[in-house]
Amino acid sequence: MKLLKNITGHALLKNELCRKGILALNIGVIDPGFEGPISSTLINFGRANFIVKPGAPFLRISFHRCPVSPKADKSWKYDREQYISRVKDEVGAYLAPTFLNIEATAERAAERAFTSFKERLLLWATVAAVVVALLAIFAPLGASLVDKCIGGRDQRELQLEQTLEKKLEDRHEARLKEISQQIEQLQRNKAERPGHGNASAGKP
Repeated sequence: MKLLKNITGHALLKNELCRKGILALNIGVIDPGFEGPISSTLINFGRANFIVKPGAPFLRISFHRCPVSPKADKSWKYDREQYISRVKDEVGAYLAPTFLNIEATAERAAERAFTSFKERLLLWATVAAVVVALLAIFAPLGASLVDKCIGGRDQRELQLEQTLEKKLEDRHEARLKEISQQIEQLQRNKAERPGHGNASAGKP
C-alpha cells in the first residue's frame, strides 16, 4: 500500500469476522505517506476454529483526504521482510507469555488459591491447638473452683439446718418443761385446798 501525503487510511476488521469472535490487533489509522504492507494479529475468541485462507479479505480500509502539514515530510516506507520482522518483534516484546494461555493461567490461579487456603488452614489449626491447650490447662482449675463453691454452699446449708434443728429442740424442751411445771403447780394447789383430804377419806 502506498498513500499520498494528503491521504489517511483507516483499517477495520470486517463485520462478518467480528460476529464469529475474531479480534484484530494493531489496526487503525494508516499514516499519510505510508508505503509498505499492513498486517494484523488475529485472536480467536469464538467457539469454533477459524481458518485463515490465503488471499481471503479480512480488513476494510477507508481513505480520507486531509490537508498536508508542513511538518509531514517524513517517509513511512517499509519493505515486506522488514515489516514482518518488526511486527514479530513487537508482538513478542509487548504481549505477555501467558496471553490467552488459559490452561497455564488456570493452573497458576488454582495453585495460588490452594496456597492461600493452606496458609489459612494452618493458621486456624494453630489457633485451635492453642484454644485446646488453654482449655486443658484451665478446665481442671475451673472445675475445682466450682466444686469448692458448691461444697462451701452445701456446708453452709448443712450448718444452717443443724442450727435450726437445735433451736427447735431447745424450744420444744423448754415448752415441755414449762408445761410440766404448770401441771405440778396445779397438783400442789389442788392438794392444798381445804377439806379436800377429808372428803376423800370418807369414801368406803
